[in-house]
Amino acid sequence: MPAIGMGIVKGATHYGLIHPDPLYEFLLLLQYALPPAVAMSTMVQLFGGGEGECSVIMLATYSCAAVSLTLWCTFFVWLVLS
Repeated sequence: MPAIGMGIVKGATHYGLIHPDPLYEFLLLLQYALPPAVAMSTMVQLFGGGEGECSVIMLATYSCAAVSLTLWCTFFVWLVLS
C-alpha cells in the first residue's frame, strides 16, 4: 500500500490536484502506511464472525507497525523534502 500511495500522492501533486505542501504530502503518504484496524473491525462487526482471527491479525499488524512506521516515516520525509 505505501508504494501505491507514493504513486497516487506524487501523481496528484504533479498534475496539480493537491497543493505541493511537504507536510500535507507527508500526512497523505502516512495514511497508506498505517495499520488497517478500523476497516477490519468494521467488517468483523458487520458480518458477525472472525473475532478471534481479527484479533490475531491486529496484534501482528500493530506489533510490526512500531518498526515499519518508523522506517516509512523516515523514507516519506526524505521523499517529500527532496
